[in-house]
Amino acid sequence: MTSELQKIFKDCEQKYGKSWINDIMLLTTKEELDNQLKQHELILSAELLDEAFNLLINAGNPELTDDELLTVSGGVHRDDKP
Repeated sequence: MTSELQKIFKDCEQKYGKSWINDIMLLTTKEELDNQLKQHELILSAELLDEAFNLLINAGNPELTDDELLTVSGGVHRDDKP
């Protein structure tokens, strides 16, 4: 999460309470997320909206992909050439 998005989330938590995030955790589309954030007076750039949505859809899947595991472990990525 970028520091900009982290600051936005922290500001929302202070303004609306910790439960504000529960409202957006149930959303399934980027458009729903955008509309919900606008209700909280938040207008995100397309890039930040993409990042927020990707965090949202990955929140239910805490497991790392094979590529993420390789990156974290310092292993060789399958796209890397020897």
